[in-house]
Amino acid sequence: MRMNSNRNIPCEILVDDPDRPLAMLLLQGDMVFALGAAHSFQGMFADLLAGQVDTAASWPPASLVNALQKQHEREGQAGLFLNTVPVIAYEAAIQAGFEKHPLDKGSPPAYLYFFEGSPRFAELVQYTCRLAEGSELLKLMVQGISYDDGGYYTRMCLENGPSFVCEVDRVPVCWSCTHLNGTMGMIYTPEEFRRKGYARSLAAFQIDHMLGREGFACCHVVEGNSASESMVLGLGAKRDDTACCWRSIIWPESRLAVILSA
Repeated sequence: MRMNSNRNIPCEILVDDPDRPLAMLLLQGDMVFALGAAHSFQGMFADLLAGQVDTAASWPPASLVNALQKQHEREGQAGLFLNTVPVIAYEAAIQAGFEKHPLDKGSPPAYLYFFEGSPRFAELVQYTCRLAEGSELLKLMVQGISYDDGGYYTRMCLENGPSFVCEVDRVPVCWSCTHLNGTMGMIYTPEEFRRKGYARSLAAFQIDHMLGREGFACCHVVEGNSASESMVLGLGAKRDDTACCWRSIIWPESRLAVILSA
C-alpha cells in the first residue's frame, strides 16, 4: 500500500496501487474514510495493521501515533473510527485482523442522496438563512448530536466549514454544518421550533450553496429515517445504493504496542 501526503489538510491518503489506484483510505489522525473497489479493502486494512506502507516519509505518521496514544491513555485501548465507510469496508477491516469495539452495538446503514447541477431552490427558502463563521454554532450544534462527546469532531467540522443557520428575529431556530467528508451535516431543529418549515428552508439554502460551489450536494440518510428521506426525495435527490456506516474498530494490543513504540 502506498501513502501520499496531502499538505492542504492534515491527512494521509493511502492507495492500493500508486500507478492504477482502485481504492483509497484517507487517514486523518485516528479517523478513516474509505472509497473504491470493495475487493481492495481487506488487503489495505491488513497492510495498515502490519505497517506495510510504502512511503518516502516516516511511518507511522505522528498524527496517528498521537491519536492512538491519547486513546490508550484514556480508555486502555485504541483504534480507528471509520467515518462514513461502505459497510463492506468495515467488514473487511474485521476480516483483516482489527477487532470489533466492545461498545459498538451496530447501527442501521445509511445511504447517500445527492443533487447535481445549478442552484435551484431559492424559492423554498422562506426564512432568513445564512452562513455561520468558524465555531460560532458550536454550543448549538452539540445540542443535536449524540455521537460526539466533548464536541471534538463537531468543532473540526465547524472550523473546516461551511456551517449554516436559520434565524427568526435573529434567534437561531435551526442549524447544520458540513461533515469533513464534504457531505451535509445533520440539520437540527429544537423541539419548540419544529413543524414550521425551518429545516426545509435551511436544507434548500445549504443545497444551493453547495451546488453553487461544486455543482454537487449530498447527504447521508440513515435507513428508517423516513422524514429526512421524504424531504430530500421531494426535492429531487437521487440515491446511491451503497450501504454506509460509522463504526469504531480496535487495534489489537500486540500490534498497537509496535505502532506506539515507533
